[in-house]
Amino acid sequence: MNSFCKRCLLQDSVNKKYYKTVLEYINSLDSSVKADSATYNLRLSLCKECDFLINGMCNQCGCFVEIRASRKDNYCPNVNPKW
Repeated sequence: MNSFCKRCLLQDSVNKKYYKTVLEYINSLDSSVKADSATYNLRLSLCKECDFLINGMCNQCGCFVEIRASRKDNYCPNVNPKW
């Protein structure tokens, strides 16, 4: 069994403990800084295609991609940003 999952988000992981904490943070964001749901979902779909996504984390910067994608002022940290 693999100990990591390439191209998996926290929301798709078996251990929901981390995702619950991330989701609580995302839900607590003020609407003035929060990306709209279409933008958020597009960003996550692009992250899921990225080779740097491992266990819900970006291997470029170390962030949880669901958190990074949730804020409208954030961007993809890749040298060639995907979003």
